[in-house]
Formats: sequence, C-alpha cells, structure tokens
Amino acid sequence: LRKYRPEFDFDALVLSDQADVRSKVDVGRTAVSQKSDPLFVSKDMIAPIRLMVRPEFRSAITNFQTEFEAASAQIDILADYKLAHDLFQELESSYFLIKNDERRLPDDDAWDSISLNEPELHAKINELLNVIKRPTFTTDDTHWGQQLEKARDQIRLGVEELDVNQLQTGVRLIYRILSRQPARLNAQIVATAGMIRQDSIENAVNTILDGLLKSGIESNQVPDELKQGAQELVGMNERLNRLVQEHNGWQEIDDELRRVEASMDQNIHELEFTWFDLSLMLRDLIEPSSHEEWAAQLLKVVEAMDEVVAEDTAVKVNRQFRRLRSFVGRRFRQVDLELLSLLRDLQMVGESLDLLLRSLG
Repeated sequence: LRKYRPEFDFDALVLSDQADVRSKVDVGRTAVSQKSDPLFVSKDMIAPIRLMVRPEFRSAITNFQTEFEAASAQIDILADYKLAHDLFQELESSYFLIKNDERRLPDDDAWDSISLNEPELHAKINELLNVIKRPTFTTDDTHWGQQLEKARDQIRLGVEELDVNQLQTGVRLIYRILSRQPARLNAQIVATAGMIRQDSIENAVNTILDGLLKSGIESNQVPDELKQGAQELVGMNERLNRLVQEHNGWQEIDDELRRVEASMDQNIHELEFTWFDLSLMLRDLIEPSSHEEWAAQLLKVVEAMDEVVAEDTAVKVNRQFRRLRSFVGRRFRQVDLELLSLLRDLQMVGESLDLLLRSLG
C-alpha cells in the first residue's frame, strides 16, 4: 500500500465499527498531514487489504496489470484499424454513386448528380487521410494515402472542368485502392485481435478472486467491484474470437462480390460461374445465426439470387445482385460495431479492475 499511496499516513488508519458509515478508503482526501484527521477503513475492507499485501497476491495483481496494459495498447491500435476500415466502407458507398453516374456521361443529368455526390466522397477521403496520420499506421499506408489523395484531386478537377478523362482516371484509382486496402486492414484487425490475451486477463482476475475466497474471508468481504468484474469477463474471449472470425468471413465475401461486380457491366457470366461457391460462403455465415432477423432476411435474398441466376436473365440478376450487396454490407457493418463495442467493454472492465486493485495493492 505504501508503494502506491505514499501520500497517505497509514499510521492514522483506524478500524471503524460502523461499516455502513465509511465502507472504503476516502481516497479523495489528499491533505493527510493533520494526524487528527485519520482515514477510516471499514471492517469489510480490512481483510482484503491485509491479504493483498502478501507476495502471492502482489504477483497476481502485477500479472493482471501487465496483461491489461498490453491488451489496452492492442485495443487502441485495433480501434484505429477499425476506424479506417469503417471509413473505407463509407467511401465505397460514395464511390458507387459516382461510378454509376459516370457510366451515363456525358449526359448533363449525370454531371449534375456527380457534382452533388463528389463533396461527400471528397470529405470521406479527407477523413481517411487524417486517420492514417496516427502512429498506428506505417509508410505503406502513407503510400496508398498519397494515391487516394491524387484520386480525390482528379475527381474534383474532372467535376469542375467537366473533364471525363480526369474523372474516370480518379474513379479507377479509387477502385484499385478499394480492391486492396479494406482486405489488408481486415488482416491487420484479425492479427491485432489475436494478440489481445483476454483469457489471460480473465485468468488473472479469477486467480485473485479465488485466492481471496480460499484464504478464509467471507464472500461479502470481497469487494463487489472485483466480483462483478470477474463475472463480466466470463465469455468475452469466446465472443471476441467469434466476432473476429465472422468479420474475416464477411471480408472474404465482400472481396468476392467486389471482384464479380467489376465484370457485371459486360455480362453476368462471372457471377454465374462464381455463385455456387459464393452462396455456400454466405450460408456458412448465416447458419449459426439463423434465428436472428438479419440472417432470415439475408437468407431470403440469397435464395432469390439462386432463382434469378438459374433463370439467366441479366436485368433480374443485376437487380438482385445490388440487393444482395446492400444486405451483405449492412451485416458487415453490424459486425464491425459489435466487435468494437466488445473491445471497448473489455477495456472499461479492465480499467475499473485496475483502479480497484491499485487501491488495494
């Protein structure tokens, strides 16, 4: 205790018989120089504090803090990757709007629509460029960032001067970046999540909690925050692994859909050739969540896609493909949000436990 709270006068600690009056150390008092104003510690905190100063508990606390600090650093890195990945998804939506209108050029209506949608695309690119300035990102990211900046400027110049060549050059460059970077970011997300040893954090907390309970103190003398934190950590590791695997699965499907989409302007042969394998990939991701609404809706879209591909009618296939693309994108974003929310929950629980253990240790 003296190591982490050197400002306290521990000689002034007194045991209060009124546990309901002051149940915890009043850490808000920093002016402890006056010996006449002692710090009160209730009976339900004295036992854990005495046990925590034992070497085995100090070792367990140190282990938890080491694991949590490492996990917290990886969560911060992963959050940066996730933000960039999310922005790429938003950028892709803006790209599609411009790409669809670009096919209708040089019609004036097409230019009007592109002029309305270009500022949003410009803004999304700027957001991405700002994110990759963070220390998380490498010189390789700077390279594609420069390419993205070039595409942004070419598209704006094309809009301002009604220059089809400039516009198309910028659109093609964005497509090349979208074809590579989201998948690369996904690989970084999966790798970083794999480095978060959430199970080690859970084990460290349970070691401390079990040690307290086996030491002979009553369960009601164990701080509620410690018991609650241990309960909240249960199952987090399994959920984390599941979400990372699902995120990886949707990324593979998204990559395949984007590849197929590039050939849809000419014909639907590539989709027909690919659809059998693609439908199996989709069903593999849908099946574990078949009881959920999103899964039921997406399965209907996949089954409808089965029918139109069998009919071999280009108009129907293109229409249903766009619908499928929309549903897949929506689910992908939901997994993104669930994954980031889980990691933030883990970080918040860890921070609460860390603060508690430092005050006890």
